Amino acid sequence: GFLLPENQIMPTARETWEAIKVIATHTLSVPWEQGWERGDSTIRGEMEGSIRSSAPSPSFHSPPSPSCHDHDQLCGAWAAGGACDTWPEMRQRCPASCGLCRPSNI
Repeated sequence: GFLLPENQIMPTARETWEAIKVIATHTLSVPWEQGWERGDSTIRGEMEGSIRSSAPSPSFHSPPSPSCHDHDQLCGAWAAGGACDTWPEMRQRCPASCGLCRPSNI
């Protein structure tokens, strides 16, 4: 990847895939910089188990309320990666993918 000079960047209000990869790579490296050993499978297993067990389970029983929807097409992928629990903006940006929508009353 490369970075454009700031005066050549066109604001689109959407992240680019390259920017997301840079942020994700940095975010994933943070625990290792805090003194954890990257090869420690115990810590890695605990972290992965924690992410899997704390991720909300989607409800397949009834459709979500029409007023509750994701605001980004990448919400499902982010939610599957555990972002609902680690990225504060996910609750507002991706409520359906994070399992926060109430079923509609039909």
